[in-house]
Amino acid sequence: MAGFLVRRALWFVLTLWAVVTLAFFLMRAAPGGPFSGERRAAASVEAALRERYHLDWPLWKQYLAYVGPLELGSRGWIDGDGSDPFGGVLAGDLGPSLKYRDFSVGEVLAQSLPVSLELGALALVFAVVAGVGAGLCCALRPGSKLDLALHWGSTLGVALPGFVLASVLILVFVFLLPIFPVAGWGRPSQAILPAIALGAPVAASIARLVRAGMFEALGQDYVRTAIAKGMPVRIVVLRHALRQGILPVISYLGPASAGILTGSLVIEKIFFIPGTGQHFVNSALNRDYTLAMGVTILYTALVFFLNTLVDICYTLLDPRIPLEEA
Repeated sequence: MAGFLVRRALWFVLTLWAVVTLAFFLMRAAPGGPFSGERRAAASVEAALRERYHLDWPLWKQYLAYVGPLELGSRGWIDGDGSDPFGGVLAGDLGPSLKYRDFSVGEVLAQSLPVSLELGALALVFAVVAGVGAGLCCALRPGSKLDLALHWGSTLGVALPGFVLASVLILVFVFLLPIFPVAGWGRPSQAILPAIALGAPVAASIARLVRAGMFEALGQDYVRTAIAKGMPVRIVVLRHALRQGILPVISYLGPASAGILTGSLVIEKIFFIPGTGQHFVNSALNRDYTLAMGVTILYTALVFFLNTLVDICYTLLDPRIPLEEA
């Protein structure tokens, strides 16, 4: 276990460095800048802002300053007097937001991340419960009308983008049947539609995986022997077959969780949820380099952590698979 975690930590450092480097230079290569649309400000004002945030430096110097080892000198990034210098990513400092002038990137993420994690957790719970339940129903009653309906439903769920489903949910349950609010966050009723829109495609994929995994598990000799000896089918399925049939779902949960996190970018924008995804969209539109980089680093760390956690869980469920090969 210790060796596995050390190797994963090294890979995380290399991956994070590659992501930071690529994202940094791609953002700077895009046309426009964070101050180019400052209400048609004078060129002198834009030049002063660029100087304050060191955007007038050469790219290589900006990159080294962002990573952290380069000393910024007497003036800091935030207040310009050296009292609060930007320490760089290596120091755990993501810098100031170029648009939210009174906030650092860390403060913006600290306010919005809990909202995104709550939405992602609700969507993932819905996806697992609905997907596993639908998959079990299909596997236990193959060829039935329920199996056919759930099969077509899961196919539609996989093919239908989340933003299309979100629009349909808003049309039906907000305008035609005014049951849920259309936007906002804080009340349970405001979380239902976004969680369903975000988790439904994942639930459809999980249902298909559970259905296929359960068919294979129910065909194993030990399962058929247990049923032939008179053990109740419900106990055989829940205690024996489900353990093996759910293994493909465990492998899928890593990228699925990452998909939920990245999918929340659009869902949060549609439902006006004050999460990290909405800040990422706004930072891209506003060319807020530091905030966009901060969200990118955060998502990279979350995805890497979730994939590592899934590998560990996979080995715990099936000890025959070494951790190094999970």
